[in-house]
Amino acid sequence: MAQQFGGPKDRGVKQNRAVAGSRNVARTIMQQLTTSGLITSKHNLAGTVNLGKVLTSEGQSLLDEVAHSVRPEADDRYPGLSNY
Repeated sequence: MAQQFGGPKDRGVKQNRAVAGSRNVARTIMQQLTTSGLITSKHNLAGTVNLGKVLTSEGQSLLDEVAHSVRPEADDRYPGLSNY
């Protein structure tokens, strides 16, 4: 996630280069989402290998509610969005 949300590094006269974002911010966000019950860790059948994070049913319902609440405004701002 740090690579995904990084940005350019200003190197003075030389061209900018991509740098990773703060790992602490990404880790803290994931911890808060886990604590609030919106995401959980997925493990293999034996429970020995962590396969990543997945949304819980509460997290999915929150995303659905937010998406449905902003959809009318998005349709007003971007008329072509209704094609999708």
